[in-house]
Amino acid sequence: VVLTLTFAGLSAMLGSPWTREATPGRPAEFFLGVLTLRRSYSLTDVLLLYTMLVLAAAPVLAALAHRRAALALGLSWTLWLLWQLRQADVELPWTIVDGGFPLMAWQAIFVTGIVVGYHRDAIAARLSAGRRRALLVAAGGTTVVLVALFASGLVVPPSLFSAGTLGPLGDALFDKDDASVGRVLALLAIGPFAYAVSTVAWVPLRRFTGWLLLPLGQRALVAYGAHIFVVALAATPLAEPLRRDGEHAWAQLAGVALVWAALPVIVSVGDLLRALGRSRPLAVPLLAQSPSRSTVPGQALSGQRPGR
Repeated sequence: VVLTLTFAGLSAMLGSPWTREATPGRPAEFFLGVLTLRRSYSLTDVLLLYTMLVLAAAPVLAALAHRRAALALGLSWTLWLLWQLRQADVELPWTIVDGGFPLMAWQAIFVTGIVVGYHRDAIAARLSAGRRRALLVAAGGTTVVLVALFASGLVVPPSLFSAGTLGPLGDALFDKDDASVGRVLALLAIGPFAYAVSTVAWVPLRRFTGWLLLPLGQRALVAYGAHIFVVALAATPLAEPLRRDGEHAWAQLAGVALVWAALPVIVSVGDLLRALGRSRPLAVPLLAQSPSRSTVPGQALSGQRPGR
C-alpha cells in the first residue's frame, strides 16, 4: 500500500508515461481503493498479487499437511483453466482496478511451487542420479533454443511473428496478464533447466556473479521496491544520455547497478529504524520480561536477560 501510494504520487509529479494508462479517478477514491486492496498501479500490481498469494498459502499448507497435495493442485489448476475460459465467472476475490496480475491466473504457479517445495526432498532423491540430471540439462537447453527460434520467427511464418511483436498467435499463447498456456509451459521447462544448471555449475556461477545476484536474491522484496523508483528515474530527462531510441542496454545496466548499490543503504536504514523503535520507552514493558518468557529469538534458550 505504501509503495503504491508513494510511487503513484511520484509518477504524477514526474509526468511518467504510465500515468496516462491508469484509470482516472479522484485522489480520495484512489487512496481508498489502494488501502482496501481493490486498486493497484503500474509496477506495484505484482506486490498486491504477492500479498494475496501469501494469504492463500495457509490453506494450501494445511492441505499438504493432511496429504492432500493432489487435491490442492487439482483445485488450483482448475481455477487457472476456468480463468482462461470464463474470466468473468472467476474474478476472485474481487475485481482489482489496474491490476495486471489476476490472482486466479497466477495462483496456479504459486501453488505448484509450494507443493514442489514441500516435497523437495522426495523430488531431489528421484532426480539425484547423474544421468537424470544430464537429461534435464539437455532437455532444458533444447527448450531454450526452440523458444528463442520460435520467438524470432525462424520456426513459424513471419506473418505471425514480425515487426518486433509476437503477433496474434504469440499474444494468445504467451499473454503475461493471464498467465497463458505458452508462458506456463515455458516456465515449467526453463525453470527446472535453470535450477539444474545453477546446481551443476554453482561454484563458478557464485564466483563470477554471486556478488551481484546473491544480494538481489537475499533481499528480493527490498530490491523490487527500490527498482520501481529507479524505473521512475529512468523515464525522466535525467536518464536521456543513457537511452537511444527508447530502451538502451546502458540504461538497463545503470538501473541494475543503482538497485544493487541502494540495497545496503536501505537495509541499514531499516535496521536503524528498528533499533530506534526498540529503544522507545513504550517498548520497555514488552522487553522487560523474565528470561523464561522472553520474546526475543534465542534469548529464552540461552538464558540471557532481554535488554533494550
